[in-house]
Amino acid sequence: MGIHCFNVMWLVTGVWGLLALHLADDPILPFNYVSYTEQLWVGICFLSFIIAYFLSH
Repeated sequence: MGIHCFNVMWLVTGVWGLLALHLADDPILPFNYVSYTEQLWVGICFLSFIIAYFLSH
């Protein structure tokens, strides 16, 4: 069972990777890596703040 799950995860990761590459070059819905990275960073900072707040109280 373990090997089968690994193979499925490997396949799904490959499909998502190819989709991301396709969207990066798509003129209709371009994938902006800089904007995506900035939004991820904002989310990480927000979660860090929330965790620190709850751990301090």
